[in-house]
Amino acid sequence: MVKVKKRIIYVSPHTDEDLGHLSSSLQIQNIMSKSVYGLLEKTDFETLVINSPSKLQDNGVFIRKQQKAGTIRLGYINLFLLREISLSFNLFNCLRKELNKNDIVLGYNFGPTFFLALLFCKMKKVLFGTFFLDPPTIFPGLGRLKNILFKIWNNISKVLSKKINFVISIAPPIIEDFFPNLPSKNKLVFPLCYSHDYLNEINSFRYNETKVNSEDNLSFLFAGNLDYHNDIELLLKVFSKRPNMNLILYGGGRLEQIVLEYSKKYDNIKYNGLADYSTLIKAYQSTDILLAPRSIKNDRDKFLSKYGVSSKLSELLLFGKPVITRNIPAIPENIIDYVFKYDSDDDFIKIIYDMNNYYKCYYDLAQANKEKYVRNFSWDNQVNLLEEFLESLKED
Repeated sequence: MVKVKKRIIYVSPHTDEDLGHLSSSLQIQNIMSKSVYGLLEKTDFETLVINSPSKLQDNGVFIRKQQKAGTIRLGYINLFLLREISLSFNLFNCLRKELNKNDIVLGYNFGPTFFLALLFCKMKKVLFGTFFLDPPTIFPGLGRLKNILFKIWNNISKVLSKKINFVISIAPPIIEDFFPNLPSKNKLVFPLCYSHDYLNEINSFRYNETKVNSEDNLSFLFAGNLDYHNDIELLLKVFSKRPNMNLILYGGGRLEQIVLEYSKKYDNIKYNGLADYSTLIKAYQSTDILLAPRSIKNDRDKFLSKYGVSSKLSELLLFGKPVITRNIPAIPENIIDYVFKYDSDDDFIKIIYDMNNYYKCYYDLAQANKEKYVRNFSWDNQVNLLEEFLESLKED
């Protein structure tokens, strides 16, 4: 009997277009998605990729109409929602033309975007799964619509999670809590890996070395979403009282104006706004300590701290600098010993003081952690792990 070779259809948001206009988090998502595709190409499976990139930003716009009485708001359009609806139909049309009974469909992340595709796969009795690398979506709506749309989004996701055949994730809490009905053999905890392309890009830049043997003030850098869940308030509070430590911030978000005000008031706090990827790489390389803080002050923060694995950690570890993050359940098991963790605001202050006083020791440890991470956790090293898991699904 001839053995039929399975094909993987990978539904991916990655693109080869210039993404300089997008936020660093979306650029990282693009790199991670391309890395998954590169990993699939190295397996024995035939791989077909369906790209679903979009240049629409994850925000909303108001349509307004000028009348004699003044400006009247006609309605709120959430571009995120429109994008997802559009992608859902596009994905369905692609699968309708390509799908056959020997395929396994693997989507990057998971949400209502896959609603039509998943139903179609169920109808055709084709396995459908997700490679869950980024945090579950927190709906970016505005005003009263925010809660309504978020609940709709959440409810659809919960329904879909019961229909899915398998899940791969770097966060065990996501697997156990979002997909409780799946048998254990259809769940795979995957290590947080790095991209060789990104490592090569880092190594291609010339930069000013950190102050390992210098008495100058140490610099701490955060780049990302300037929002409450990233503990931006803690950073501003702590560094505004410590003029001998320099805080550098990149990004945009709800706290952008507050960050700007602090940067004007305190000489040791510098806000550089949004930046392209090459600028961020140079900034990371010339900074002493890299920050990836998280808040746990409210339910939303706790949700993200449990499930919101930041793929940014894989990026930061490649610079060989000390990386500070909160000790949260979402930290992938394979890197938990490579980062410096704090449990409270007081712990954070203690860590930065220790690093300020004994930076050479922390720097040497970070360099050793980088070497171990680079040696053990490239995407290429995980080909067999993924291949064996996908092979086992054939038996269902």
